[in-house]
Amino acid sequence: MLRMLKNNTELSNAAPLAVIGGHLYQLQKLTSNLTAEYFKATAWRKALPVLWVKRVKAEFTEHHDTRRHFLNECQIINSLNHPQLPQRFGRHDTDGLVLACHWLPGVPLDIKLKSQSLDTLQVQRIMHQLVILLSYLHKKHQPVIHGQLSLQHVLMDDGQQLALSGFDQARFAHITQLPTRYTQLPSANSLSPEQARGEAWGPSSDYFQLGLIYYQLLTSKSWIQGDNRRQQQLCAAQLRAPDTDFLIHLVDLETSQFIAALLQPNPADRPQLPDIQSYYDLRMDSQICC
Repeated sequence: MLRMLKNNTELSNAAPLAVIGGHLYQLQKLTSNLTAEYFKATAWRKALPVLWVKRVKAEFTEHHDTRRHFLNECQIINSLNHPQLPQRFGRHDTDGLVLACHWLPGVPLDIKLKSQSLDTLQVQRIMHQLVILLSYLHKKHQPVIHGQLSLQHVLMDDGQQLALSGFDQARFAHITQLPTRYTQLPSANSLSPEQARGEAWGPSSDYFQLGLIYYQLLTSKSWIQGDNRRQQQLCAAQLRAPDTDFLIHLVDLETSQFIAALLQPNPADRPQLPDIQSYYDLRMDSQICC
């Protein structure tokens, strides 16, 4: 599916080229982690789509846990059928461990917030869209748990429509365990307490992360504190329940109580999807009426 072309590296300032699905693409490296590299791929033929490409590093392609985790990610993305979620491009390359998806429009919310402030109504609309996307994931034929909802993985376009990325830690709801070696934990500031403690995590972990996003959008601060990743993980593991009126200086009491409920350390104490949907539906209905 993807074949790197090396002869263009002799050209000064030349971007690397690759053949993806039989077409020539120019690659722009976005980031990398322990096991993989990520690229934005632009086709030389303008009629072809811009792509997001993940390539597992050569030294990890034969590692059993890495392969299993990568194939799980591919299966999850193959199961998605929603315009605001990743869509697969072409076939899976089992030899090179390469995943290519259509590029999702928009800017990550963490970057957006550095140059643009949001009012309470905008925050409500963002959260409502996120709940709709999460409802699709949790209620589809093969339910998917995202596992690392964060501002970095929520994209907003110029029309304020959202898209959701970051499915490398996701899992199908019926799968209770995935390999942990050589995989990346979610961002430390988006860990649920159960994830930080290395315990089983499920749909309620996504609801906790909704609460983290809501809090960050309102306060421009992270609920999980710490100067480094280790401190943040320890903080997440030891979180206590917030007071129900802890955000009363920013929002009404009902909203403060709702966010406090999402941020409960015990997964069993958090509201479930029907209650979350009802809350946002009522909020949006009241805004329309007004």
